[in-house]
Amino acid sequence: MTSTRSDRILVLGMGSDALMDDGIPLYLVRDLKSAVTDSRFMFLTSAVGGIELLTLLEGYDTTVIIDTIKTPGGKPGDMYHYTGDDFRETFNLSSNHDLSFSQALTFAGRLEMTMPARIEILAIEIAENHVLGHDLSKPLQRRYSDILSRVKEFLNKIE
Repeated sequence: MTSTRSDRILVLGMGSDALMDDGIPLYLVRDLKSAVTDSRFMFLTSAVGGIELLTLLEGYDTTVIIDTIKTPGGKPGDMYHYTGDDFRETFNLSSNHDLSFSQALTFAGRLEMTMPARIEILAIEIAENHVLGHDLSKPLQRRYSDILSRVKEFLNKIE
């Protein structure tokens, strides 16, 4: 009997809380962990990308990755949704020194690792990620509760 409902869902926040806005995925995961009571969800954070992500993703039916992004003309707090089909490199899922996320997934397939059938990426537009600091920029601080609500709403819609 096959089910379309995801039985094991990983929500993975990617970033560093030492680089100002790059920490927003970590703060979101922290707050989601206490707000989402559905037992299908597991919440983790990671500061590494590339091939090291494979062991974190292995065995889940669905993975929602929360990462940061800076786009030309983007407004801090805007949220973009990508899937495996329209994936766009985000800050922590791209790498100059390791495999990119898409390359790592291809590698996992060659190794016959059990990767999620469904990968969703939520990219949060940020203002600053090259300055050391544990506080979010003012624009992200103002929009944090709205961003958290939108991510919760997204998770609530996962079947």
